Amino acid sequence: MKDNPYFGDLKVGTLADGFGRVADTQALVAAGINYLAEAGVDIIVANFLHSTWARACRRAGMITGPSNYNLFVSPGGPLLREDSCPPEEIHVAGGHGDGMVALV
Repeated sequence: MKDNPYFGDLKVGTLADGFGRVADTQALVAAGINYLAEAGVDIIVANFLHSTWARACRRAGMITGPSNYNLFVSPGGPLLREDSCPPEEIHVAGGHGDGMVALV
């Protein structure tokens, strides 16, 4: 980053997606953090809605901070209103369709 309004001149690493078995989540997060640390980043950012991925980030030492990500769904869409599909069990990753435009 250079003169970024959020990160100044920090070298930012991003855990951008989380695909894998729930049983492997902790190991996958740790591998991502280790890789970025070895690459010399100053700060690591992750955006996960799914509770397992968020919990794995916290267990790995990451802290929760403010977010400008929102999840909007159609009022006519019943999916998120069903007990069988709670929002914290949905996998949504930041940047779907946007690429890394805000982070480069």
